[in-house]
Amino acid sequence: MAKIIWANAPQFLVWSRLRSLRQSQNLTQVQVSAGSGVPIMTLSFLERGYIEPSETIKRKLCKFYRVDADDLFPTMMVGDEPYKPKRLALRPPKVKAARGPEQEKTA
Repeated sequence: MAKIIWANAPQFLVWSRLRSLRQSQNLTQVQVSAGSGVPIMTLSFLERGYIEPSETIKRKLCKFYRVDADDLFPTMMVGDEPYKPKRLALRPPKVKAARGPEQEKTA
């Protein structure tokens, strides 16, 4: 496996590492998706830091890029706690429909 030298990616951010590695090889997300078998939306969410990669996704990406998993996906710590990426709300919250003035009078 090749050792990656991270020139312009923060050492602790997986999403930044993924994007930097893809761009350094002049690849698009579509090309990585086709070559690795990882859905393009998953790649997009990973590169934006919205989700954490599963073990299957990690294996597929490491095989595609020919890198070691410990190099591409190091254990990230914030203080004494593991880093958790921000979560993306995949479904909007349910909101009650606003009632018009004529509906309020009959209720």
